[in-house]
Amino acid sequence: EFIPKANLVDPHKVRLWLKVNDQTKQDGSTEDMMFKIPQLIEHVSSIMKLEAGDLILTGTPKGVGPVVPGETITVGLESEGSELSKLSFPVIERSGNFVYSSP
Repeated sequence: EFIPKANLVDPHKVRLWLKVNDQTKQDGSTEDMMFKIPQLIEHVSSIMKLEAGDLILTGTPKGVGPVVPGETITVGLESEGSELSKLSFPVIERSGNFVYSSP
C-alpha cells in the first residue's frame, strides 16, 4: 500500500514497530536513522536510476531474532500518533539454503 507524502507530517519522525504473536520485538523511529531520507535517495540515485515501485532498504531497529512457522508477524508505521500502514502475516517454512545464526 502506497503512503502519499501528504500523509507524512515529518518523514523523519515515523514510528516503525514489529510484533511477533502480539509481543513487541522492534520499536524504532526514522528519527534514529544515521542518514536522513533525502541523503539516502541522493546517494542511491547517484548509483542507479530509481523507478516507481523501487524500495530503499535501510536496516532495522534493534530486536532482530528468529521466528518459527506458526507465529504471526505484525508490522506497522505511525506518524503523529496516526497509523499509516499495518500488515500481518503468518510465518511459513519454505525450502531454501538460508540458515539463521545468531552471533
